[in-house]
Amino acid sequence: MTMHGEPAAYHVLAKPTGPICNLDCEYCFFLSKEQLYPGDRFRMADEILETYFCQLLESHRTPEVTIAWQGGEPTMMGLDFFRRAMELVEQYRRPGQAISHTIQTNGVLVDDRWASFFAEHNFLVGLSIDGPEALHDRYRSGQARRWIVPACEGRARRAPRIRRRRQRAVHRPRRERTRPPSRCIGTSGTI
Repeated sequence: MTMHGEPAAYHVLAKPTGPICNLDCEYCFFLSKEQLYPGDRFRMADEILETYFCQLLESHRTPEVTIAWQGGEPTMMGLDFFRRAMELVEQYRRPGQAISHTIQTNGVLVDDRWASFFAEHNFLVGLSIDGPEALHDRYRSGQARRWIVPACEGRARRAPRIRRRRQRAVHRPRRERTRPPSRCIGTSGTI
């Protein structure tokens, strides 16, 4: 705790697609959440993304901050969204502040471009697989039922390549900021 009783660090999961996913698993508790916000696009706007990083990085009082992504399915936002996120992290990261990135994904959209991106930015990637194919696909619907396990197995085979790239990336010197980050707008509220 800080002198003012605030936590020095905390953990937040960003859900940029809200409950939206590219699979419709029968057991998913998010399926009914879409009904709570009729007409919502369920896409995190750039202004919200910027405010999120500004507030998150400014409010941590520890030298390391973890930025965690979950869904729905966060990769549905696309690589451009995540590239913009990395730009904003660099913009708002304080000098000496180390950033760790994590993402939980079903792996369906992960290809070599995603694997390279994850490696470049040292992401810890959680791949959601519910077990052997017969169990994993039991509650899947439609086309996803036919290809999710083979697709995830292909993504999992890329893991050694991600680790090798990540090991090389870890040794790259980090560019330190020479100017303090801009102050956030609305830091007293929540996003």
